Amino acid sequence: MSFDQLSSLEAGRRRGSPGYADDPEFARLSQDLMNKLFRLNGNNQRLNGEVGHLGTRRDTPRVRERVHELIEESRDTFKEVGEGVKKIQTWEDVTVRIRTLLLPLFVLFF
Repeated sequence: MSFDQLSSLEAGRRRGSPGYADDPEFARLSQDLMNKLFRLNGNNQRLNGEVGHLGTRRDTPRVRERVHELIEESRDTFKEVGEGVKKIQTWEDVTVRIRTLLLPLFVLFF
């Protein structure tokens, strides 16, 4: 046995076997949350650029409108992510491995 096989043995899987799959609804929810976190990261980067224009010659009503739109979209997305994290934390049929992989990602944002 080699060290590269250790993680699969700990998870109860063998190479070539289909293994355990989480509930499809959980997989959909976790993927949706990861997509929203990715979108929040992008919004944060765009917001950083737009806020850099405020108070300069490049400050226009359109820049201020984009800043407002990004803040509103991010606020709504944060609420959705928060609700999703609560669902994942209370999910009954999730492997401990999946829960320990996903939750630290969400903790970074809350």
